[in-house]
Amino acid sequence: MVEPGAILVVSPSDWLASRVERSLGSPEAVTRVPDPRALARYRRQRPFTICFVDARHTAGCEEWPARCRKARPLERFVWVVDPWQPANGGGEVYGYLREPFGPAEVRAWLTRAQEEERLAKGDRSLEDHLYDRFQEFLRDLGASPGVRLHDLVWEQLERPLIASVLEWTGGNQTRAARILGIHRNTLRNKIRRFGIAPPPGRGRA
Repeated sequence: MVEPGAILVVSPSDWLASRVERSLGSPEAVTRVPDPRALARYRRQRPFTICFVDARHTAGCEEWPARCRKARPLERFVWVVDPWQPANGGGEVYGYLREPFGPAEVRAWLTRAQEEERLAKGDRSLEDHLYDRFQEFLRDLGASPGVRLHDLVWEQLERPLIASVLEWTGGNQTRAARILGIHRNTLRNKIRRFGIAPPPGRGRA
């Protein structure tokens, strides 16, 4: 399920927006803008779920990542490029979609963004799940005066939380730090402290 206007396509032509719409079967979900300057019209709108930016055969496209990030710094920008084009968007770009790509790849990027968005917003069912697990833990623990329960539980929660967020962001530490609400240097220190390995096949950002 995709909300109306949840996906942004930045392209001087209609080819990319049309492919995204066909891939999702949901034309009403796509908002089209011709170039990064047009993003200024959406500065007061909440972040889109995901943004596909056309870098194919676009004059001056090397400036588009910086312009897009300046206009909408909280967006998840996926850079659409030809096979021979370099990945020049920098660490702030959410990812790359290289030609030839099909509907499955478009949907995969959207699914990942939706899951990250859900994770960032929080989820009542997660709270319910944790409550039930804590109840089980306390029953098993029994009467144990002197146990530093907060420190014990928080350390056990923090490592898998950080590891799962890093996996969702494909190892992009900048985005992971934003989702977690901590400074990137703090995140790096915790990664070293917990010995968290980068997701398979992904590099650090």
